[in-house]
Amino acid sequence: MIAGFNVARLGILSYGVIEILWYIIILSAAVFSAFGAMFYKMTRKHIRRIKGL
Repeated sequence: MIAGFNVARLGILSYGVIEILWYIIILSAAVFSAFGAMFYKMTRKHIRRIKGL
C-alpha cells in the first residue's frame, strides 16, 4: 500500500510540471485501468487461495 501511495504521489506531482494534453490524460487512464484490472484479478486469486488454507 505504501508503494502504491508513493507511485500515485509521484504521478500527481509529475502532472504539475508537464503540459497536460488530451492524449496524456487518455494514456494515463488506459495504463491505470490496465494495472487496476491486473491487480484486482491477482488480489481475488490470492484471497481465494488464502481462504482455502
